[in-house]
Amino acid sequence: MQQAKVFRKIENNKYIFKLTEYPETKSYSELIKLEKNNGFRQVIINSEIMIKIIMNVLQNDSFVLRSIVFNDTVDSEYREEIDYKVRGLKKNPLLLTELVTDLSWASEKNSIDIEKIDLAYEVSGEFESVTIICNGVISGTDLNYFFENYLKKSLEESF
Repeated sequence: MQQAKVFRKIENNKYIFKLTEYPETKSYSELIKLEKNNGFRQVIINSEIMIKIIMNVLQNDSFVLRSIVFNDTVDSEYREEIDYKVRGLKKNPLLLTELVTDLSWASEKNSIDIEKIDLAYEVSGEFESVTIICNGVISGTDLNYFFENYLKKSLEESF
């Protein structure tokens, strides 16, 4: 399992995004300092971006949304309702519209109510997984592929 952190900087009035390897043996604060010295800032993946990622990837039949994890302030009844819809997506992809509507209350640039999302997808007959955390750390089995083909698009649409 790999782990990496997403960073950004502005060049020629355009955001440039990059993925920096973040092994568990490395200090998080040192990683942030190093990238900051290189002109990059960390990316915080707020709830609005999380929802955009969900919408973008689930348009591809090879993706499955395994879970949405909320921060502790979100009530358990709501969490259960969302979990039920996430499980139902496998059988009924039309639930995506309902799910996005139900998540719309959290869709703000300053909201980090969605703490993380967990996805699985198939590439060339192999199953991959990726977890995206609101602090911009992602973990999974083929992070560069996911970043270049899916995550970067959602970030570019959001910044």
